[in-house]
Amino acid sequence: QVYNGTQWLDFDADYTSFTPTFTGYTRGNGTSTAYYIRFGKFISVYVRETLGSTSAVTGSIVMTLPVNAARVGAVSPAQLLILDDATAYIPGMIFTVGASITQVTTRAINTAGTYATEAGISATVPMTWAVNDFFQFTLVYEI
Repeated sequence: QVYNGTQWLDFDADYTSFTPTFTGYTRGNGTSTAYYIRFGKFISVYVRETLGSTSAVTGSIVMTLPVNAARVGAVSPAQLLILDDATAYIPGMIFTVGASITQVTTRAINTAGTYATEAGISATVPMTWAVNDFFQFTLVYEI
């Protein structure tokens, strides 16, 4: 149900599939699962990209949002999950690209120092990307 300000209303919405647009990542023969659903003024997005033999991570992975955010700051940071070919899960974060209302970028969590920091993802960070590696996230933001 959804609260409209005065009462709870039944809510039935379908997910909308979409094909994410990336820079820094080429899907090749990898697989993608991506959909979003709108709840009033909010969008919930789910993306999972699994690399195939012709997929490549070439730099910081930037994705265009399926619907523009309402304003700068409408997209809160979200958790990113990276799997290194079934051997290790690596945490990361999703952030907006500067003052963008149209794009988000990925960062790995770097724990090499005294405090955890974020590190740009590349072909070799947080690992050398290979077949069956994946990254996934769920992101909620205001439109």
